[in-house]
Amino acid sequence: MQMNGNIQIIGTGGFGKVYRASWKNSEQYLALKSFFNIDNVTAKEIVHELKLQRDIQFHNNIIKFYGIAKFDPENDNVQSKNYLLVMEYADSGPLKNYLKENFNILTWNDKYNLAYQLACAVSCKHNEGIVHRDLHSGNVLRAKKE
Repeated sequence: MQMNGNIQIIGTGGFGKVYRASWKNSEQYLALKSFFNIDNVTAKEIVHELKLQRDIQFHNNIIKFYGIAKFDPENDNVQSKNYLLVMEYADSGPLKNYLKENFNILTWNDKYNLAYQLACAVSCKHNEGIVHRDLHSGNVLRAKKE
C-alpha cells in the first residue's frame, strides 16, 4: 500500500487502532483499522464480518470496505505482521460529535434525514442478517457525500 506519510491515529478501541491516511499522490483519505492480538478465533470473526460487509457494499449509507493491507502505519521501515482493513474515511466523524456541534443549527428536515439514513443503513444490515451489537451515536460515522 502506498501512503504519502500522512498517517494519523484517529481512534483507539478495544479491538485496535484506527488511522487516517491518504493515498500517495492523492488528496483522498482512507481509514485504516488495525487489530490488537489477532488469534485464530478473532481472524475467523474478521473474515466472517468481511464476507457480510461485501454483501452490503451497495448501500450509500454504509462505510465502504476497500481491502486489506499489511504494513505498520506507525513505522514505514518495519515489515509488519499485522493486517489492516482499508475503508472509506468518514470525514465528519462520529454522529455524536456532529450532533453536539451542529444540533442547534440543523433544521428538522436535516434531523429527519439523519435519522432516516441511519434507519435505512440498520435495516439493510438486518436484512442481510447482520446485527451491530454496539449501536450508539459514538459508533455511527458520518461521511460528507457529494
